[in-house]
Amino acid sequence: MVRSTSLNGVWVGGSRYHGQRGRGVQGVIALLWLMAVGVDAQADDAHDLQATVIARADEAWETDNGDVMFIRGDLQLRGSHWRIQADTARVEGKLGDPTRVVVDGAPARIIVTGDDFSEPLEGRSTHLDFDPKAKLMRLEGAATIVKGKESISSESIRYSLDRKTFEAGTHGRVKVVTAPHSKKK
Repeated sequence: MVRSTSLNGVWVGGSRYHGQRGRGVQGVIALLWLMAVGVDAQADDAHDLQATVIARADEAWETDNGDVMFIRGDLQLRGSHWRIQADTARVEGKLGDPTRVVVDGAPARIIVTGDDFSEPLEGRSTHLDFDPKAKLMRLEGAATIVKGKESISSESIRYSLDRKTFEAGTHGRVKVVTAPHSKKK
């Protein structure tokens, strides 16, 4: 196992990189850094940090055209307002600005934080399809979403982070737990 390595805030750990050019772990570090930052080297540090996506896994490889990256083994992805843990992932678009992240795990887990949430939102399922641009996530297979004292459980859940609404249950039952909101004085 190669130790985790950092290049301008992008952490990569793992033993192999299966790229078209076979550059080893140093190649994946450079690739992830270029894809994640995607900004001029003279840009201010605050912008760089917000645009950085941290990826840690045992293996990573990309398609020939570079539009899709596959990541496998003890996977951790972290964006500015979200974190994902899973076994495998397919990241579509640039890693620093993905259009879609599809992960599988036992379970796959996502945590979303940010200005829109007073408390983090956590989702767990065996399959997770996350669209960070549209702020939508679809969880399938023993799916659960928890935010504070509220939760939703079903075989499948579609959740809009913008509207804070959900659709659940194509197979089996749906369980929704809500807590009364405290009145502000």
